[in-house]
Amino acid sequence: MKEPRQRGTILVLEDDPGIGRLQRLQLERAGYVVELTTNTADAHARLAAHRIDLLMLDYQLSEPTNGLEFYRSLQQESREVPAILVTGYGDEARIIEAMRAGVRDFIPKTPNFIELVAPTVDRVMKQVMAERQLLEAEAASRAKDNFIATLSHELRTPLTPVLALVSALQRDGRLPQDVQEDMATIFRNIELEARLIDDMLDITRIAKGKLELQFETIDIRPIIEHAIKTCCAHEAAEKMIVCHETLVDGGHVARVDAARLTQVFWNVLKNAIKFTPVGGQIFIRSRREEANGAHWLVVEVEDSGIGIAPHILPRVFGAFQQGDRSITQQFGGLGLGLAISKAIMEAHGGTIAAASPGTNLGSTFTVRLPLAKAAAAVVEVKPDGPERPETAARAAESAHAHLLLVEDHPDTAQVMARMLRRAGFQVTAASSLAQALAETEAARKTVNDSGRSRPMRLVISDLGLPDGSGYDLMRKLRAEYRLRGIALSGFGMEEDVRHSEEAGFSRHLTKPVDFDLLLATIRELLAAE
Repeated sequence: MKEPRQRGTILVLEDDPGIGRLQRLQLERAGYVVELTTNTADAHARLAAHRIDLLMLDYQLSEPTNGLEFYRSLQQESREVPAILVTGYGDEARIIEAMRAGVRDFIPKTPNFIELVAPTVDRVMKQVMAERQLLEAEAASRAKDNFIATLSHELRTPLTPVLALVSALQRDGRLPQDVQEDMATIFRNIELEARLIDDMLDITRIAKGKLELQFETIDIRPIIEHAIKTCCAHEAAEKMIVCHETLVDGGHVARVDAARLTQVFWNVLKNAIKFTPVGGQIFIRSRREEANGAHWLVVEVEDSGIGIAPHILPRVFGAFQQGDRSITQQFGGLGLGLAISKAIMEAHGGTIAAASPGTNLGSTFTVRLPLAKAAAAVVEVKPDGPERPETAARAAESAHAHLLLVEDHPDTAQVMARMLRRAGFQVTAASSLAQALAETEAARKTVNDSGRSRPMRLVISDLGLPDGSGYDLMRKLRAEYRLRGIALSGFGMEEDVRHSEEAGFSRHLTKPVDFDLLLATIRELLAAE
């Protein structure tokens, strides 16, 4: 005989043994495992010993505690078990009381109430299982997000010293030309890996609806031209691909997030270059269109590359889509760029579309962006006037300011300290929160040969420290020493930046850190003191 499918475990609390047996019989026939008890003490013990999916509680028990009071006591113990209340008291006030306590459903003890037991349990268990699946899905999503954030941090951290060293070597005029070219190749590939990490984070933001943009009304022609120059001057030139550029004059003013729009054009152009063979051609054209009283800028990127098969075209903007596996194996990449570009364009109120006659017949990507009204294109110009000049002494002091560098990754700390010293700063390095506080206090008390103290002017800190966090450190340095700070972290989501700001950091830079950007940020903050 085939055993019934187990659909969950029900604990029935019923002080009448005969009624309890009837309830158990109905539920077991419906496929449930049933635990039957006649008192609250035994019910409590069974809840502790077994996984119970649902309680079915008699209201009136042969003991001082009734079923509803027992349920409330479980809630006070933080035992979250859904319940159905069975009672012969059918007044509205008692039903409302039970529902307010969190009871899921109510079965009146009518002469034929046994027939209602299984259908009511089925209905409530369906709700419970749906809620459980939702909670499990949310937990899995959080775990995935945490994994991606942690993975990005771990991948970014070792890139920071490498990027800094290569950047410095590129500027070293003593190196032979071929070595400088090798350094440029290394630098480009480190940046490529950093962009792949950024893509992983961006797709997570998009999935959670947290892609934030900073809009401003600007002329976007320089953005397009910069993307063309950057991509065609390096990647395209190496493959002897010829870029033909035909941009319409004027009329490129739009309300955009410049960094994100740059990302779109880079993605489209780099895709065209990646999938176009050596000696191929890429055509970049722009034009203006008017539809329903609105003005649009249309940018087309057409290539003579491998094209897109008809069955792949409808899903080309899906995440992790690059056609079949052979394309991924041949050309690499994660297949995230176009999905991210689509989300960015939709956030701008625009579109991005793909077209291709078929395999090996090239493809065309069309970006459509709404243009701003002429009135909105007015650029605010600050009136000329004398600014309070920084004194020569203050400028010299800022140029050689005393910086606190807090970083527990030894290679990163060593390289960054060396490069900051080469830039003229006095640098004290610390690898923990406690050491950073001790060094800051020591610097405040130390007097140099000329009788002047050299306190810290600025802190540059990693956020993950062995004895605390960079947030904790920044709060203490702000409160006790009025220091400003720059957060360095492999975590770069919006909430990470917000947490840094709330802790008192003036800036949040994501690893791997561009050293030129770091220097500019340091000088900006020192000048603003």
